[in-house]
Amino acid sequence: MIFGWLKEETKEKTEFGDFLEVYDIKQEWLAKKSKISQSLISLLTSDHSRTPKPTTAYKLIKVLREFESNIKKEDFW
Repeated sequence: MIFGWLKEETKEKTEFGDFLEVYDIKQEWLAKKSKISQSLISLLTSDHSRTPKPTTAYKLIKVLREFESNIKKEDFW
C-alpha cells in the first residue's frame, strides 16, 4: 500500500493486557480497586517497555489474585 504510513498501527497487548482480557477485567474497575491511575494501567496493557514500580506491581497483583491465586509479578513484568 502506497499510503501505509497513514494507517494507524495496531498495538499488540502485553501479557498483563492479555490477562485482563481473558478474565474480562475492566481497566476502570482495576484502577479503583487497586488505587492506581487508569492511564498507567492502560500503558501497562499496551507498552512492552513499561514496568511498574514494585509497590505499584504489588497493588495490582494483590487485586488480580482474586481471579488467579498463584499469579506473580514475574508473570507480567
